[in-house]
Amino acid sequence: MTSENHPTHEDHPEQNAHAETTQNGQTAAQLPPSGRVSEPDIPPTPHSYQITCKTEKDWRDKTKFWAEIGGLVFLIAYTITTIVYACITHHQWREMREQTRIQREAAINSERAWVGLDGPVTIDLLEIMPQLKVESHYSVKNFGHGPAFKVFAYGRFWSIPNLYENVAKTACNGPIEFATGTVPTVPRIRNPGPMGYTLFTNQTHPETMGSPRDPWQGAGEPNLKHFWFIGCIAYLDQFKTVHWTRFCMEPNFSPQDFNKDTPLQFCALYNDAGDGEPPK
Repeated sequence: MTSENHPTHEDHPEQNAHAETTQNGQTAAQLPPSGRVSEPDIPPTPHSYQITCKTEKDWRDKTKFWAEIGGLVFLIAYTITTIVYACITHHQWREMREQTRIQREAAINSERAWVGLDGPVTIDLLEIMPQLKVESHYSVKNFGHGPAFKVFAYGRFWSIPNLYENVAKTACNGPIEFATGTVPTVPRIRNPGPMGYTLFTNQTHPETMGSPRDPWQGAGEPNLKHFWFIGCIAYLDQFKTVHWTRFCMEPNFSPQDFNKDTPLQFCALYNDAGDGEPPK
């Protein structure tokens, strides 16, 4: 049985021509424009300025902002309160320390030695011509409750007005140096160390400013108008603290004729007491 086979391109010449072109001319097949599949339309992403904030987000941002402000205010207030409290505490601490110091010093002062004059200076002899000759005495007493060690007293008669102030200001230098063993010496002379006697409570000791064996004397002073007895007492208490008592006496008026009965009074200045360094 014989059958004829006809080529398939004869039935559709346009398609066959397109297929032949592809085979022979290596031309890619192209669909007609009406047959292309287009991509679906995707709306563009909106810009940031087109995004509107939600009400809930705004509320949270405002709450966070005011919470931070409140925290900052609290921190500032807490810092100020802490500083004020620290200042108050420091002030109270200083007051307590000062009160402790005052109480300690009061306790020490109530127990330590207090040495001073036991009455005024007494003139035993006063001659101004043909030469100046002075004999006088005074008494030193411990008025305190503790012993006084290394008591050293020194006094002098003075009659030159323009040097009186300088003599009074330096009156305690020598006694303090002897009581503390700090007397300046030359290299070949050994410092003897602290010097002086001991006075217990209510105990006295006599002192002189010119004695019969060693009077205070000098050239005659027919024009003598005024004079002073200036002295100082230095000592150590039981706490090893150095103290000094300075004294000054003068005639209570300027008589024409000075003698041993000339009344004396304490000077307006230079009757004082202190601790440590000599008075200025």
